Amino acid sequence: MTAGDINIMYRCEGCTFADEYGRGCSHGLLFPILLLMAGKQSCPNFENKTTEQIEEQLRLRQHERD
Repeated sequence: MTAGDINIMYRCEGCTFADEYGRGCSHGLLFPILLLMAGKQSCPNFENKTTEQIEEQLRLRQHERD
C-alpha cells in the first residue's frame, strides 16, 4: 500500500491538520502509517477543513493551472 492510498483511506485530503493534498499531518508525518499499523479504520483526530482552507486550496489549484 502506498502513502497516497493511506492518506485517501484516512481522508487526509479533507482534514484540517493536513495540506491540500492530504500530506504533512500536524500530528506527525507518519501518523497515518501509525493508524494503519494499529489497525484503525478511521482517524480519531479527523476534522473537516474549514471554509477558508477549502477556498485557499481552490485558489492554489487555480493558480497552478494558469
